[in-house]
Amino acid sequence: PIFFGIMFCDMGHGLVLLILSSILYYFKRKGVKGGEISSYIIQGAPLLMASAIMSIFFGFLFGEFFGSPHTPGYLLPDIFDNEVVKSIRATILSALGLSTSHHFHLMEPAGARALLKFTIYIAIFHITLGLVLSLINKIRMGEYKEAIIGPGLWLWLYISGATAFITMGRNVFNVIFGDPLLGFIYIWLPFIVMIVVRMIYMGAIDGFSESLDSFIASLSNTISYARLFAFAMIHVVLTSIFTMIDGGLLEMIGMPTYIGVIAGTLFFVFFEIVFVFLQALRLHWVEHGLKFLVANGVPFQPFTIRA
Repeated sequence: PIFFGIMFCDMGHGLVLLILSSILYYFKRKGVKGGEISSYIIQGAPLLMASAIMSIFFGFLFGEFFGSPHTPGYLLPDIFDNEVVKSIRATILSALGLSTSHHFHLMEPAGARALLKFTIYIAIFHITLGLVLSLINKIRMGEYKEAIIGPGLWLWLYISGATAFITMGRNVFNVIFGDPLLGFIYIWLPFIVMIVVRMIYMGAIDGFSESLDSFIASLSNTISYARLFAFAMIHVVLTSIFTMIDGGLLEMIGMPTYIGVIAGTLFFVFFEIVFVFLQALRLHWVEHGLKFLVANGVPFQPFTIRA
């Protein structure tokens, strides 16, 4: 839901999705099964509700309510033009490291850069968590050597590279490749150790190929989380286009029609959520889950808290 909310960041669209998913949840409680496809949507209503709530939260954070009040032709009331709202937004933005200004918006260069950096931090946390879970799994199964050779060495390499990025920011590549000592400490030392150890225990070819795969995956998997940024930007830009339609119609006929808002909402709620949902699901499955999943035939049981 958090990933979904970042990409589908609009309070208005989130509210519409929350209402629709609440209706689906009502059908679910009433025992409505639905058809071959609709049954999945009805059963997944609680997840859609959680996703909608996060859309509302990030829409509030990013200053979007059926579009941005700063877009030319915006006809709806500016609910963000309130000192209390501005203060709350600035506090949350500051806590997340996005911005200390209530004027934060993704259409501004500073806002876009802040969100891109934020998604990289999310990637570092999520990928690290996957590797830690893989390490725990192998230790629990008594595979101590495999735990060190596999996720243990990969975790060292990834955390070392992540530390370099966090401390050096966007200059990380210039510093690492421009300073042989820092490059060796942060990148090449853990990578060389990984290659040597894996070649000893897995064989020369398998050890080298596995190490190279881990090295490439560390970078590619992290970059993959930039899709959170990309889809958020797409959503904001498309919303602005629909908003401008209303502004243009207002100039042409002299009265507000809200056709753009309505058409945009229908497009986003009934079409875009499919793409956004699949992107969020992919990050959980490919970049995160495959690092620790053990397909041992045990049926999946959802996490529950018993009274």
